[in-house]
Order: sequence, then structure tokens, then C-alpha cells
Amino acid sequence: MVVMDLDVDLDFLVIFVAVSFLVYFAYCTFGMHSGEKRVRLLPPGWERKIEAEYPPFAVKTLHNKLLIVGGGGGESNTGVPNQLVLYRMREGMLRARCVVDTGKKTVFQIAYHPTLPIICCSVGLDCWIMRFSSRGIQRLCSFTTTDSTAGRDPEQKTCCFVKNGQYLVTAGSDGVISFYAPAPDYSSVQLVSKTKAFEGEKRGFELRDCSVTSDCRVLMATSKQECKVWKVEDNISLGEPALTFKPDKGKEFAQCRLTPSGQTGILSEILPRKASTVRIISLGARSYDSVTVFSGKHHTAMDMSDDGRLLAFGNAVGEVAVVSVTQQQLIMPPTSAHGYCITGITVCNPNSALPLPVEAQIPTSPARPGASPSKRGRGGVGAASGASGGGDAGDGEEVQSPFTISCALDRSVTVKLLEDHLTTRSSLVTPTAIVVTLLALLYQGFLFANISLF
Repeated sequence: MVVMDLDVDLDFLVIFVAVSFLVYFAYCTFGMHSGEKRVRLLPPGWERKIEAEYPPFAVKTLHNKLLIVGGGGGESNTGVPNQLVLYRMREGMLRARCVVDTGKKTVFQIAYHPTLPIICCSVGLDCWIMRFSSRGIQRLCSFTTTDSTAGRDPEQKTCCFVKNGQYLVTAGSDGVISFYAPAPDYSSVQLVSKTKAFEGEKRGFELRDCSVTSDCRVLMATSKQECKVWKVEDNISLGEPALTFKPDKGKEFAQCRLTPSGQTGILSEILPRKASTVRIISLGARSYDSVTVFSGKHHTAMDMSDDGRLLAFGNAVGEVAVVSVTQQQLIMPPTSAHGYCITGITVCNPNSALPLPVEAQIPTSPARPGASPSKRGRGGVGAASGASGGGDAGDGEEVQSPFTISCALDRSVTVKLLEDHLTTRSSLVTPTAIVVTLLALLYQGFLFANISLF
């Protein structure tokens, strides 16, 4: 039999209500409702945001398991290193595994081979081809592709493998687009063709960006004043452009990307130091027929996922945004990721990412993020090394949802999982929250009401 004395003091009633609301508020504030997926804790050393010892300019995920970050302080003797750092990825977290010293040359672009554990990098005026293994990263060859006398601050803008790695495409600010055929062991390359796409020595006509489909059938390139599209000839060369676009009055072209099919192009059109517009263009039309999918602050970096479905942007105030190319709509609004201008960004959709090559071995000697190599290998500049230490348990767990990785001038590298922004956090009244609140009310009732059990 239960006998209850309902003559409860007013003070008790006030405390009863206050404590109940505090419990509910704390529950919702810390995000423990059922609408959010929590990322479990990871071993020490794994982070979602890391700080480099140099300004990073390029980031690239390798088959959803590895991340390479490149950058540096350039040729000045400021003590800021020029490096490539390879990170192991696990559930959106990063840990440095290998460091590569690039001497006095800064890395501006990174691309990977579709079937082999090989990467190519735009390093100053040169292109480097490197292989990664369990011992680190080894430089196989390097060659100059850009004219050092063309324009202001000349540099190689783009490098990538096409036709399953049979050819290598490079494009420099001098306006020259080149095709190379690597040797079977990638220790050397042979020039196949070279095209002067833009008058890079003239101000305003420097090549800014270049994109080519993996089957090497369509190529797109931009300068401030023009965007050109070519159909690559059977002999792997460029003829006259099939399409040429001009920007709107007062605006400039910046980044460009092609979908895997080559039928759709993405253009970032900017109003200098103010705003940017992202356009999706049907390349079958002769006119500048496009759909505007996103407008925002000045874009400084852009990248597309391997499947051509996701497009990520970074802007001058450190925000990251993601657009669905197929749905032609914004799926992640501009979200703060850095405190300064974003210099590089990459986006990955794990459900469609290429698998890591079977013969690829991940370096097993962890390296402190941003650390300088302890010593140079036989290869001199470009040989990799890492700090001594054991491996990490659970290295086989990868990110399972789409994500972006961006870097900025504040020397930070940040991972953003799209699921963190696609979950609905505004709906705080969930079944779990209601149950917890009722339990709190019941508990306070036992404390502050005079209840006797017989």
C-alpha cells in the first residue's frame, strides 16, 4: 500500500521544476538526443583538426584511406619548411605517418594514380612523381613543365593521371598544357604533345585552372578572361577549342571542373575580393547556357568527388560549402572551418571512392604532424622519413560518410563530415529526450514529495 502526503512546500515545488528543466537543458545542449550520430573516442594522436608548421596549399585524399597535405614557405630563407605530409585517416580523424622534404620548392597541387600507389605533385615549376610504401614516400622522377620567365610568379597549376595512368597531364600559369607518357616504372617521362592554350605572359591571361576527364576525352581550362573546352584528339593532343566562354562584365573565371562523363562543366566566376558564383554548364551547347547553383563570398578553392556528384568550395573567410551536382542544390551551407583564407580543399564520397591498390602499403612509422624529416634518404630532397614508433590498432576503419578536408593560411587542416551538418539538431523533442525528462520528474517526485511505502 502506498500513502502519499500531497501537502508539498512551495519551495520544494520550485526546486522540483527547476531541476527538471536543468536536466532536460543539459541533455539537449550536449547533443545526446537520438537525432545525432556521435563519433566514438579514438586513441591519442588522432585529430579532426591539425596544425602544420608551414602554410598548406594542397590537400588530396588517396582512396579514402590516406591524406596528403603539401605546402611551405617558398624559396625565402624564413625557416618555414616546404613539405609533403602523409596522414592516415580513420573515422574522420587524422594522424601523420610520413614527412617529405621538398627543398626550396612549394607544393601547389596533388593527384593520385588510379591503380598504383603513385602520386604526382605540382612543385614550383616542376612535376614530381612519387611512390608511397610501408617505408615512406620515394621520389621516382621530376621534370620542369612551366616557363620561369612567363608572367608574374609562374607556377605549375595542375597535374593528373589519365587513361588509367598511361598519360600525365600538366598545365602551368604560362598557358601551356602538356601530355606526357611515363615509363613503365615511372622513373622518366616522354613528352607526347604541348599546346599553348593561353597567352600566359600577358597579364590577365595566365592559366588559372585545368580539368580533364579520366578517359582523356574532354579538357577544360580557365584564365581570368576566358574558359576553353577541347575534345582531346586520338593522338593525345589539343586542336582548336570546341567551346569558348567569356565571364560576365566585371567578373573573372577562377576554378573549373569536369564531371566524369565530360558532358557537364563547373565554373567558378568571381567578382574580385567580393563574391563568387558557381555555374553548372551543359557542354553540348554552343552558348553560355548554365544554371547558377550557389553564390557566396569569394571562392579560393574548389574540388569535385571522384564520382562527380559532390562539389566542395572554400572561400576567403575560411568557410566550406558543398553542392550536389546531380541535384543542382546546396547540401551543406557555408560553415566555418578556418580563421583565414582557404588555400586548398578536397571532397570524398566513400561509397564511390576507388579502392586502395592491392600492392599499396601504408607507412608504418608515425611522424609528428608538421615535423621535419629526421634525415634524408638516398634520394636526397624528396626522400621521406618519420619519427620512430609503433603502428596503430584499428587502422583498417575508414570514414563511411562523405567528407571534406580543407587547409588555410592559418596553417590548419580541418576534416568536416557531411553527416554532422545533415542531421537535424533543431528538433530537440525526441522520444529519448521525453523519456529522460519523465524519469527526472519521477526521481524529483520521490525526493521532494513525502512518499511512504508499506
